[in-house]
Amino acid sequence: MNHSTTSKLRHYRRLRWVVLIAVVLGIAASVAMNVLHAQPNLIARAIAGAPPVALFLSVELISRIPSTMSGTAVKR
Repeated sequence: MNHSTTSKLRHYRRLRWVVLIAVVLGIAASVAMNVLHAQPNLIARAIAGAPPVALFLSVELISRIPSTMSGTAVKR
């Protein structure tokens, strides 16, 4: 690999971390607001915090599917 390629890879790795931190902070804020808005009991608060976490996990799983898998990739 030449210097230009190495530099781009470093940049993309940093960008990936910045995006991940922004998403995690957004999920944490959403969970906190949902829990604060829920009825003051443990079950209601757990149910209120679950949807943002489920969304985050499903987006993470979908984003990690390799595009070479023929059954899951979108053909253009």
